[in-house]
Amino acid sequence: MHPSVLADQLQERRVPGDLVAWIESFCNRRSASVVVGGYESLVKDIGHAGIPQGSPLSPILYAFYNANLVQGQINKRQGSIGFIDDYNAWVVGPSAAENTRRLQTQLLPRAEKWTQESGAVFEAQKTAFIHFVRPLQPDRGLTNHLVFGNKTVAPKQRVKILGVTLDSGLSMNEHMSKAVSKAIGKCMALRKICGVRLAQMRQMYIVAVVPTTDYAASTWYALSRIGVKRHVAALERVQRLAARLILRAFKSVAMLVLQSEAKLQSVSERLHERVSNHITKLCSLALDHPL
Repeated sequence: MHPSVLADQLQERRVPGDLVAWIESFCNRRSASVVVGGYESLVKDIGHAGIPQGSPLSPILYAFYNANLVQGQINKRQGSIGFIDDYNAWVVGPSAAENTRRLQTQLLPRAEKWTQESGAVFEAQKTAFIHFVRPLQPDRGLTNHLVFGNKTVAPKQRVKILGVTLDSGLSMNEHMSKAVSKAIGKCMALRKICGVRLAQMRQMYIVAVVPTTDYAASTWYALSRIGVKRHVAALERVQRLAARLILRAFKSVAMLVLQSEAKLQSVSERLHERVSNHITKLCSLALDHPL
């Protein structure tokens, strides 16, 4: 991140001049040394230091830095979000061809202009492009592509955004399949631990496995949504395996007995509570907040 560009962005948003000068000094003339074991290197200046990783101020400053890229109204037709160096934008329209045209003529020129102003560089090979379409929609958008950075970006069947895998039909099948696979792998790792009391084994399951299965649950869990029962059933298989490991129980023990003896919430109750908490947080936001 270029400190001079950051200073310009802060001034553009009416941050007081003294604070801008302090921040610019904070980002410049930094030095560092490397410590490995008992060895400590000489202190050397860091060229193009930018904002330091790990500082609580850095994410705030980066939000100002890329504000011109993400700032804009989020409505039913378009929007964009940014998280550190991850940028996502979308448009909604009657066809994949129309959406592709809008992205090519409106969004990409804006992104390219921002790269020239900020000095940041988009990696074209990491740029993903997908059409979300209804199952019976005739225009699936598979032939529509974008040109970004002199490279052709073809639409994909699935993309990963902040740890959530989205497929073109938004069925979330791919996301749940990966989550279940990772969770089973962690359960198998717990299986190798011996001599641990029930309460500690239960705690390890809740801390290590449950976050893997329930991550971003509010993006897919809703009782009325098609396919949710199948996803919940997959997570119940994970919980059944974990409960057996906690209790060292036989395969034939009923699920209700396993959950009761292991003192575990049912999967449906756990997901409902997690999503309800998320909704409560959203409802407490300001009325003009995009979410």
